[in-house]
Amino acid sequence: IIGGIVTFSNPRAGGVLLAASACLLWYLLGLGTIGTLFVFPIGATAVFAFFAAPAARATSGQNESASQTPPPGFDRAKWNALVQYDNDIAAVAERLQPLGQKWLDEFASSYLALNDKKYLPDIERKIVAAAEAAAEQDERERIAAEEQRKAQVELWRNRIRTTRKFAQLTWGTQTRRTVTFSGAVLILAIVVSLYFLFQPAKVEASAVWPPHDSSASDAGRCPDIICLVGQMEQHHATKKAVDFARELTAATGVPTWAARFYKYGAVDMVAYDCAEPVCEYHGGFVLVNGSPRIVLDTSELRRLQNNPEVQQWLSRNNNCCFLTIYYGFVREFQLRDGTQRFVFANTISQCEACQPSAAVEFAFDFNSSGTLISKKVLDILPGPPSGLVWPPGH
Repeated sequence: IIGGIVTFSNPRAGGVLLAASACLLWYLLGLGTIGTLFVFPIGATAVFAFFAAPAARATSGQNESASQTPPPGFDRAKWNALVQYDNDIAAVAERLQPLGQKWLDEFASSYLALNDKKYLPDIERKIVAAAEAAAEQDERERIAAEEQRKAQVELWRNRIRTTRKFAQLTWGTQTRRTVTFSGAVLILAIVVSLYFLFQPAKVEASAVWPPHDSSASDAGRCPDIICLVGQMEQHHATKKAVDFARELTAATGVPTWAARFYKYGAVDMVAYDCAEPVCEYHGGFVLVNGSPRIVLDTSELRRLQNNPEVQQWLSRNNNCCFLTIYYGFVREFQLRDGTQRFVFANTISQCEACQPSAAVEFAFDFNSSGTLISKKVLDILPGPPSGLVWPPGH
């Protein structure tokens, strides 16, 4: 904005500011969709400002020279000869000399237009009257400008006095200074506290509950979250593990607890297990600490069968197979643009007891701040990929 304003008066300086702004925005935003929206228009404006600078200077010079050149109202050579050799004209010109060159030129223009000495007294009288009127008008304008300046100064003085009065009212005494400063610190502390109070705690390794065989067996028979929480507390689960189990159960719809935690970066992963009576195929994986806070990959598995690419593959294979819910985690990595990608694989087979005929790789992509930006099918493989990590219970 400042560069654009400066460009109107000094195109070269404004161009420098605009070019610097474009470079800083490119450094901060890159050349993605948002970066391109800001960087290229500002950079192009900087280039135009540089090219406009010479033309602006040339135009300004022409205007100045035009304003300094007096209009050709009379033949100056003829007039100079008259002043030099005609005593009457020279006398009038000498009397008008104190009024300034403007009125001498007015005298020359008026006399040369009439070219008759009998008009010399009238021309002199009218020029003196016009000069006096112009001088009076200039004096009135000067007095008005001075009064306006004094009024502006008085206005600023009143504002300064009001500001000082308010400052004295706020900071005048030691007690007032202490109260004001303490109040500002208290308000800041309340705002910061509320911010952190309403920020959900990040899921960490402390949210994992690794039950022993006996406790896992007991938890696996729980039909609801009340039973699961009772079993977790009875077997010394941490408060964070219990709280996350409640959150996870609300997301999955069945009694669920965190079995393993995988730390990756902006977004992490949790392997979970769930109770057998209401959980058809045991556990799965969830992606946590991003936005949304919990991303359930299992909620996507049932939609894969309706994916167009999967449907085409099934039709090419005589519709012999169906999508099962056996799946696992493949890998996590970053793309070149900073996108964090989690890849899972889901097997396709003719029956739940049959060997897999193929595997569908699907991915969840998050930007650098941890926001989910896409879910997509990556590939259909001839079998489960190597290094597949199965969730608990599979």
